[in-house]
Amino acid sequence: WGHASGPGGAGPGSGDAVSDYIDYTPWYCDEAMTEICGYEHAYSRSPDVAVDSSGNYWLAYTVAKNTTVLEDYTDLNAWHNAADSDAYDIYVKKASTVEDLLTAVPVKVSDGVPESGHLQREVGIAELAGIVYIFASTGRTSGSHVYYYYSSDVDGQNWTGPIEATDLGTSVLHVHATKANLGPGERIYVCLLYTSPS
Repeated sequence: WGHASGPGGAGPGSGDAVSDYIDYTPWYCDEAMTEICGYEHAYSRSPDVAVDSSGNYWLAYTVAKNTTVLEDYTDLNAWHNAADSDAYDIYVKKASTVEDLLTAVPVKVSDGVPESGHLQREVGIAELAGIVYIFASTGRTSGSHVYYYYSSDVDGQNWTGPIEATDLGTSVLHVHATKANLGPGERIYVCLLYTSPS
């Protein structure tokens, strides 16, 4: 469509215009046509919303690299297994209102996984002292779970990481949700819901 944000007109981006009733998703984000955007049909999970100190809204979420939303729900178990074994990219949106998050252009925070055997699926986002942090839970092939984080200034366009924050060990079987929040003492608190092996 001539722009990574997708088609303009009735579309969400600023590329070539499309009219109503046109299925334009997904589309290529790059001229080489190697990267797909427009993930309405891809499997995404783990949204977390934060408000920074300037009042801007941030939405962090993950998008599966391979698993797509089922059109045919006859084999839910196979789809669930595929979704839980897929690798995920982390995306973030920033807007001045919650409503504007719907049309904000996503920024890819990470490409793939931090290291072999990691499936970063659940994320939390928070801002502290002008730095925005995205925390990602991952599972290692060794059986342990690890928390990584990525960081950016409040521009949100350039991210550093992943940086390992802590290894949760093998007592965590599966992380289901993550929430990051700014709390007392100007600290970021990261909470997670998980299943233990027993």
